Amino acid sequence: MARFFLALIALFVASVTAHAGHGDHDHGEVHDPAVLTLEDSTFDSAIESGFAFVKFYAPWCGHCKKLAPTWGNLAKDLAAEGSSAKIAAVDCTVHRDTCTKHEVRGYPTLIGFKDGQKIAYNGGRDVNTLKAFVTENS
Repeated sequence: MARFFLALIALFVASVTAHAGHGDHDHGEVHDPAVLTLEDSTFDSAIESGFAFVKFYAPWCGHCKKLAPTWGNLAKDLAAEGSSAKIAAVDCTVHRDTCTKHEVRGYPTLIGFKDGQKIAYNGGRDVNTLKAFVTENS
């Protein structure tokens, strides 16, 4: 019985050590600094004028993690071209009010906003297709 408890303690210590330095907010999605991070308190002002293309995501979502580098490249490419379009992201596990308001039902959900008005996006997930949507709507 003592060996069982020693083994259990060893597993606990190994688990704690393996997760040291990982905050509760670190769920795996890598954020590109070119992507504007929006929160419940900043969302409305960010979309009220101009064009914003927003990715609503959950950090644990595999499809979201796969899209993250492409979303970052989209933001960098458009900035390099001098576009005024905002490429943004909202973590729906933290900013639930915004995601509920915009009826996000799955992840990632991509929505364009032109002067605060929603523009649905159901296209491809490659940089060129995403960029074409931004160019067409901004």
